[in-house]
Amino acid sequence: MKNSSNSTFARLKTKRRMISAGGMVAALLAATIPAIPAGAEEPALVAGPAVLNDSMSRTVSPGWGQSPEKVTYSSTSPATSVSSGRANIDLRQGGESLTTAAAVSLTDAEAASTVSVRGVPTSGSGVYASLHLRHTAGGFYRTSLRVGPGGKATLELSRSNGANGIAVLQSARTLPFLVRAGQDINVKFQTAGSADVRLKSKAWPAGSTEPSTWTNVYADTSGQRITTAGKAAVSGYLAATSQPTVLAFDNLRVSPLAPKAAAAPAPAPTPSANLPGWGEPDFRDEFSSGTQQWNVRDNESLSYDKARIKAANVTVSGGLLHITGKRETIDGRDFTTGYLDSIGKYEQQFGRWEMRAKIPTTPGNSRGIWPAFWLRNSGVGELDIMEAWGDPFTNPTRIGTSTLTIHESTNGTGSSKGWNWEALAGTTVNSSKDFHTWAVEYTPTELRGFFDGKQVLTATKAQYPWLWGPNFQSAFNMRLNLQIGSPYHGYPIGPDYSDTKMPADYQIDYVRAWKY
Repeated sequence: MKNSSNSTFARLKTKRRMISAGGMVAALLAATIPAIPAGAEEPALVAGPAVLNDSMSRTVSPGWGQSPEKVTYSSTSPATSVSSGRANIDLRQGGESLTTAAAVSLTDAEAASTVSVRGVPTSGSGVYASLHLRHTAGGFYRTSLRVGPGGKATLELSRSNGANGIAVLQSARTLPFLVRAGQDINVKFQTAGSADVRLKSKAWPAGSTEPSTWTNVYADTSGQRITTAGKAAVSGYLAATSQPTVLAFDNLRVSPLAPKAAAAPAPAPTPSANLPGWGEPDFRDEFSSGTQQWNVRDNESLSYDKARIKAANVTVSGGLLHITGKRETIDGRDFTTGYLDSIGKYEQQFGRWEMRAKIPTTPGNSRGIWPAFWLRNSGVGELDIMEAWGDPFTNPTRIGTSTLTIHESTNGTGSSKGWNWEALAGTTVNSSKDFHTWAVEYTPTELRGFFDGKQVLTATKAQYPWLWGPNFQSAFNMRLNLQIGSPYHGYPIGPDYSDTKMPADYQIDYVRAWKY
């Protein structure tokens, strides 16, 4: 893939007085899709494999450097840089706009990115973050996310026809959320067609479920519509009387659109999970539509591992929840990961909890990887239903295995007890090689453990009275996370981290809970 070394800078006088002053964005692949004959039914189009998928895990200044696909960003403006996992546009002067694009183009395409605003404007019209498609010297289409005073957010569609200025195709639609400083917002934009150019865009907070409908939908049938292939671009604009701020972009992804494959047969109904003595689950997440039953943490760090927690590392696809560890340097940490909890959404003191998952603790290349499914109450009691550790590992007997551990207190005092699941089950299976189920039943008198549907443990109140003591008298919430490194079982070894393969994909098929 070859890229032009020269940026294309738009110098447009519009009602917003947007002046090109620098630049940024990516080289993309051309996509050829047959034109739609007049009067023909519009085909369903879906995003194909990404030609640009950039997590901004590098440090560059000025400019944005190169993506992992070796796509070179053409901007050399001192107002652009990449650091801490973000590609930045520093808007210091009201009325300033920065836009640039690289030389490889496409026609029918989808562009998506997360964007955050370092400081929410307190006056003026605010700050605009835009995605462009079909961008040429003669014009472009774009969707613009505007963040105004108080965090009020809108999304609009517009078209530029070069010297003829900007035409607003669909006026700003108010979004159903307020934007906070530093909060990641997902933006997605599509262009398709030629006889009528169909534009769609949407925006939603990172960590929440993507809306099933588009915020903006418009068909451009005018004589000024843009039917030729063009570049993809990112731009930022600061209104004349708004305060200087920085736009930060991450996870920039661009894909060609292609006709949707024929629909697969309707899936079978979700089977019953009725258990004798328990009935149907009180909580059930088969991960078919999103993470709305969970709190997805974002921009946090634990005190003792090497990863930064990012909402973008938690995704749902193919009926699975993916918590993905990535090799990205952000805020002084060399990895990113994901973390979910059910605090305030589902909690219970006694009951049954079960997970089916595949853990990324593969032999020889997962040093420091630490997936877990665990319970924590409002005090200091903790019940770790499943924990596993990657290899190489300080204790060879635990490679490929998982454990159940109970802590009377998370502050380092009190009793604790642990069991090895595979040893309890009498198996030598390496649990990283396939999906397995882990379940615990905690009642007022017993703790029972189940591995792959087989009961392998019974612990009683007579044996471990502290397990029913003062620290276990409140409801437990559920937690799913993937830590990377610990003082207990070792850290990944830099600088190349050769025996900690990334990405590390913790795949959860379902989580279920039954009320006692």
